[in-house]
Amino acid sequence: MNEYFALIEEPHCKGFGKKTNLTVREWMDGQEVTLHNLHNDKLMELISLKNRILPGKLEGAQSDQFYLALYDLDEFRTRIFEQGLLKEFNLPDSRLQILKTDDEALMDFGIAWVKNMLFGIELDIKE
Repeated sequence: MNEYFALIEEPHCKGFGKKTNLTVREWMDGQEVTLHNLHNDKLMELISLKNRILPGKLEGAQSDQFYLALYDLDEFRTRIFEQGLLKEFNLPDSRLQILKTDDEALMDFGIAWVKNMLFGIELDIKE
């Protein structure tokens, strides 16, 4: 994977009002871009897999599952804990407790769940 950077000056951006000598890495660290990119890379890996195995647009239930787990974490969490979405997977209570409070863990689990729903890739249900 290659990363490329461009500096784009837009009128609404106030960051150009003061001069700094930040490197790209320093700016990225200050904006927590590295963390964002880490999670974005996980999603891009899933999208790449989907495009290789299921080219084209997802429809119906597949589209709904993809959106639910990756873009509506609050509703995904509600369906897990109030509607028993994951009953069939028999997750340990310790894992469920993490998913109840940790958005990053829930997002990672959502990616794994989508892989299971779309491609039959087995979920890691260990603690």
